[in-house]
Amino acid sequence: MNYHLLPTPPTFENKHFASANSAQGFKNDFPRCFSVGNGIDLLYIIKGGPGTGKSHLLRTLGRSAEAHGYATTYYCCSSDPTSLDGLLVQKAGHPTLGFVDGTAPHVWEPTLPGVKEEMINLGIFWKGHLLQTKKEEIKALNHQKETCYTLTYHDLAACGEAIAAADMLITPCIKTEKLNSLAGRLAKGLTAGKTFIEHMAHTRGVGMKGCVRFDTYEQLAVQNGGEIICIDSCYGLGHRLLTLIYERAKEKGAHVMVSHDPVMHQKIDGLYDMNSHTCFLVGLSDCSHPHRRVSLHRYLDADAFRVVRGEVRHRLKLAEDMKNCACESMKKAGAYHFELENIYATAMDFKAKDQFDKALCRRLFGD
Repeated sequence: MNYHLLPTPPTFENKHFASANSAQGFKNDFPRCFSVGNGIDLLYIIKGGPGTGKSHLLRTLGRSAEAHGYATTYYCCSSDPTSLDGLLVQKAGHPTLGFVDGTAPHVWEPTLPGVKEEMINLGIFWKGHLLQTKKEEIKALNHQKETCYTLTYHDLAACGEAIAAADMLITPCIKTEKLNSLAGRLAKGLTAGKTFIEHMAHTRGVGMKGCVRFDTYEQLAVQNGGEIICIDSCYGLGHRLLTLIYERAKEKGAHVMVSHDPVMHQKIDGLYDMNSHTCFLVGLSDCSHPHRRVSLHRYLDADAFRVVRGEVRHRLKLAEDMKNCACESMKKAGAYHFELENIYATAMDFKAKDQFDKALCRRLFGD
């Protein structure tokens, strides 16, 4: 499946997805991103309706943190990659802070409020009486949006079934021992450590903008003098190879970032070694500066594959069609969502909210 590269900002942003619209429904990895391995000292949970400035607050916090020397990781919305859903800021000698959009579908409720988490309620800046006058319109738009999401997940489930059928057909054709040997050779460059550390950092998404991806791993590799290894998808064989490389990384105790396929979320589509700065990416035709490309066709038994090739291609074509249907449903959901944003935005006191944003940045990061 092709994922088009989103526009790259003038300055590098360490950005990923922490959730996915998948064949199994909505997959929420925010708990793993903000609760495991990052050592977060305090988590700020942001609540508010659509169009109340949650993403704008996260962007303001991120820019302020970067200006004060914090390493900042941006987590984008899996449905609308132009919107932010989370933020992680780190600086030696300072508390590590996390910020998440705690509204549906990635609802986050505090477990130790005031101790481990703080709540930010942007609802205090809207004029409730104005929203009441739009009650029926809001209810109708929410219903239409939910219907589009339901259709999306039906389409993605069908997409996943077609891919699973193709995987079943191709499995007997794989030269398993040779693929294992290739994984071992490619994993030799991974840096060994005492303990395996894994960060969820997905780089692809299926949403309102279609099938999209970030080139974060590639940029990190280039900036740090690492290597970019692009692996041919080859009827799903690339994901199997990357899973084998991931297993080698675990055995070596490497420190890695891992990206999962948005539709088949159990499959790995990217891996970045934080120490050697080597990254592995599956199925990218638009990577502009790969150091190596790995073709996998010779790891299929030609005679066995010839028997099932037509069936495999047919199912992968069905999967592509259903994925496109899902993107169309998501695009329609986006139209309803943006209408909701406009309604809430007209009821907001953004002048007071912007003052709150700036005051929060001063409190957390200084002048």
